[in-house]
Amino acid sequence: MSQETDPHHRRIRSFVLRAGRMTGAQQRGFDQGWPTWGIDYYAELLDFDTIFGGSSDRKAERVLEIGFGMGQSLVEMAAAFPDKQYLGIEVHRPGVGKLLHDVNERGLENLRVMCHDAVEVLENCIAAHSLHRVQIYFPDPWHK
Repeated sequence: MSQETDPHHRRIRSFVLRAGRMTGAQQRGFDQGWPTWGIDYYAELLDFDTIFGGSSDRKAERVLEIGFGMGQSLVEMAAAFPDKQYLGIEVHRPGVGKLLHDVNERGLENLRVMCHDAVEVLENCIAAHSLHRVQIYFPDPWHK
């Protein structure tokens, strides 16, 4: 019996959704920023050159951050190192909205975001050897 057909097998989730509503600024950040910096999840490999608007010969260092929370440190890193490409994954929509608001406010071009389960993104969207670094600073879940 495979894991997919085993009725007792439960898929590991990389997160626990936290309840919370978005502030007006977070919702505006999400609504205004998602079309430019957001990446919708599809179970297919990401083309980093396309999502960052570069050519295929661009060899920027690519950094993935899983669970960026409200995004302050990720925004600061992207601002401090404009020659690197940052992809953040977060499931907490208010945090994504806050990050997108800050990215828009600072005019950052080197940061993209996905609002999806990191396990599925890693399994289906990230090609082997396509990242230089993966950052997980304060992993979720923790007891709240």
